[in-house]
Amino acid sequence: MVAYRGSGRRRSVIVLLIVTSLLLITLDVRGGGGVIGPVRDVARDALSPAQNAVEDLTRPVADWWDGTFSAGELARQNRRLRRDVGRLRGEVSAARAARRENARLRANQGMAFITGIPSVPAEVVAASPGNFEDTIAIDRGSNAGIAVGMPVVAGEGVVGRVSGVSRTRATIQLVTDPAAGIGVRFVTSNTFAVAQGRSGSDLLRVDFVAPDTPVAEGEMLVTSGLQNAAYPAGLPVASVASVDRARRNLDQTILARPMVDLARLQFVRVLIWTGTGSAG
Repeated sequence: MVAYRGSGRRRSVIVLLIVTSLLLITLDVRGGGGVIGPVRDVARDALSPAQNAVEDLTRPVADWWDGTFSAGELARQNRRLRRDVGRLRGEVSAARAARRENARLRANQGMAFITGIPSVPAEVVAASPGNFEDTIAIDRGSNAGIAVGMPVVAGEGVVGRVSGVSRTRATIQLVTDPAAGIGVRFVTSNTFAVAQGRSGSDLLRVDFVAPDTPVAEGEMLVTSGLQNAAYPAGLPVASVASVDRARRNLDQTILARPMVDLARLQFVRVLIWTGTGSAG
């Protein structure tokens, strides 16, 4: 019973304080002064524990409410940023493709030696898969009109011939492949010969040159263009790197370096030109 009276007494005190606070607030709003100020301050001090308790109870709810709306806004911003990033990535990819196409066209300009021959520009996408053959792969195929046997050139001269083709890709057998032979002509002496790839070497061996034929280092070799040749006439092929006349053979030992740096090849042109014969 004592506990009950004590609890009822506390409630009465709290109610009295609340009523007093409301009264003081009303008087304060109406401009009450004098003794009201000190009494108001005492009431505020008395009610501050109750105010703090109410704030402690309501703060988690307010924080959750704010957090919910903040998380939603962050999610919306995140989605916008993802869309912006996707759009920028697309623009970067398009710019890169445009730069590659521009580089491809610039790299293959000025090829006076293919004037009048239709051609398809292409980019090298893979090098030789092993040591048994010298090949590259390009990013154009039969969809672009490319067929097996067509000559392939770069800015400096002959690269090789198409040896395999799919709809979107083609394989090029380089002139340095030991299985590749190409008919050539010495520009100075107008002598005809055959240039052949050598296993494990980036130089060509030039055969069937008579011992008394004058050959100088640096002399250019071009495609022969003989009947049934695999290449059109006059395409730059190689320049003489060395001449060995010391051996008493039926011909000279001549090595030639391809005009095109095949190890750093990036862009080529496939000539829409067909011929027959294993060496041209």
